[in-house]
Amino acid sequence: MSALAEVAASPGAVPADVVSRLASIDPADAAWREAAATLAGARTADARRQASLSAMEQLAARARGRLSAPLSGLPGLSSGALQGWWAEESRRGASR
Repeated sequence: MSALAEVAASPGAVPADVVSRLASIDPADAAWREAAATLAGARTADARRQASLSAMEQLAARARGRLSAPLSGLPGLSSGALQGWWAEESRRGASR
């Protein structure tokens, strides 16, 4: 994300490693390949900024999706267990 922010603010060419890292997030997903290609092909400062911001939005959406994924796949964890733990810790913290 920070590399994309630097590209958005930079007047220079997009570094190849930033394009490569963007494309490698999910090589099987056409949206990531397209985002990398758009960024690599951005020739003006405005086009680089737009491509960078779009890629950052896509990356943020992916992070939000992963954070909201169910915890049932983790051994010994469930969202209910974590909510119970959080509620108990909140009660303890209030009484400290």
